Amino acid sequence: MNNQIPSMRPTRRQFIGGAAGAAIAAPMLTRSAMGQDVQRLVFAVPVDNSGANRELVEAFNQSNGSGIEVVIFEMPARSDEHRTLIESELNVGREEIDVFAADVVWTSQLAVNGWVRNLTSRFYAEADPGEFLQAPMNSILFRNQMWGVPWFTDAGMVFYRRDLLEQAGVAVPTTWAELQEAANTVRQATGTAHGFLFQGASYEGGTANACEFIWSGGGRIMTQQRQVFDAYSTDSSHPNDISLNSAATVAGLNAARSLVESGASPLEVTAMDETMSNDAFLAGDAVFLRSWPSLYALAGTGSAVSRDQIGIMLIPAVEAGQQSTSCLGGWNLMISAFSSKVDAAWQFISYATSAEAQSARARTGAFLPTRGALYEDASLAADVPLVELGRTAVETSRTRPASVIYPQVSPRISLTFNRILKGEWSADEGVQLLSDDLNVLMRRSRG
Repeated sequence: MNNQIPSMRPTRRQFIGGAAGAAIAAPMLTRSAMGQDVQRLVFAVPVDNSGANRELVEAFNQSNGSGIEVVIFEMPARSDEHRTLIESELNVGREEIDVFAADVVWTSQLAVNGWVRNLTSRFYAEADPGEFLQAPMNSILFRNQMWGVPWFTDAGMVFYRRDLLEQAGVAVPTTWAELQEAANTVRQATGTAHGFLFQGASYEGGTANACEFIWSGGGRIMTQQRQVFDAYSTDSSHPNDISLNSAATVAGLNAARSLVESGASPLEVTAMDETMSNDAFLAGDAVFLRSWPSLYALAGTGSAVSRDQIGIMLIPAVEAGQQSTSCLGGWNLMISAFSSKVDAAWQFISYATSAEAQSARARTGAFLPTRGALYEDASLAADVPLVELGRTAVETSRTRPASVIYPQVSPRISLTFNRILKGEWSADEGVQLLSDDLNVLMRRSRG
């Protein structure tokens, strides 16, 4: 079998044209150098700078021994752009994509549209749900059925320059006000360009950041109807009430605006996504950074900042003693409803979500495992020190509003957050407008 991993990138025409764009070309069968028939699977996954995805696919292709060859189809790094391209393929029933990575908030939308395979029977027959962490398991559920397998989990965390805090004699903060003061103090004492960077652009990452600021003040966005059938079956797909408009929500968003007003965060955060903010932090241009665990894997690989210089803390709260709450991230692996290679796709997913594969990806890319037993692995904790704190962040995290109309909800949240950060709206005004908008959207969705 060919050990070189074929990969494809979406063309501009594919991304913009959607259903009218060129189809992804991938033959169902190819012929190996030894004359063996090879069944080709197309795996659509966001670009990964750590190399973990390529290592995973290469290991599977070399070891599966059953004539399956996985081809990586590289998708945009931004979650919402990835979703747009996936939707354009699935909406017209194209068969080219077999397996794809899905953000944890997409499950209900993908399932209700009939775009992904129901994996409940296979999961119970060939895997043990009890081996996975509860939060990732909840993210694959819709109407008491399983629509994917948890691949890796994620939670927002704050990275900081341990060496710079020590140099300035500043303690690690636990509230936003303390972080604001620490960021300004250390920035001025050390000549660092920026105090605190985060993702404030109007896109999916901005939604995640907005949620964390809202939750850090004790606010909520949406209450949901929940039906619990067993330990792993929570259907949280039917939104009930918009609960955004509260003093706690305003307090959280005021904390975000205060960071910009005080100079602790530059106005440029309103245009920043993960790539831009990560690059600036790793270049040594910031004291603090809100990002995802995978940032840790990028440190020291040609960056100005080494892992030894980085400390990690949970998301701050507005008030001392309040619960730190991260936004749950992570991705699941799903099988397209239009793929004709379901057995092969399941074989690859089983391999990709195994303990061995998850351990390898954690070491290479700092992707947090979804299998609970790996958090008891002392060697993994030694190689990837953020694993222990990462589990705490995941277990205290919340999910973005899981709903079949999430693609309409998320842009409204990130745009409101962006305008509050820029000072175009006050937090009170933005919360009121967003609350009214979401209530209208919710009424329309109920018919």
